[in-house]
Amino acid sequence: MEALDNSQVGTVDTVCLDATVERLEQLMKGMEVLLSDVEQMRSQFGHRAT
Repeated sequence: MEALDNSQVGTVDTVCLDATVERLEQLMKGMEVLLSDVEQMRSQFGHRAT
């Protein structure tokens, strides 16, 4: 019974880890898009200032 429980816990941990990795990857992509948007805005405002 204990061995079965350990394997189940391991599976749950793996599923949770996979979900966390997916969220982190989505967050990273979102940050990249946000960063590029900020850089575009900065260049636009920079041209207006000069």
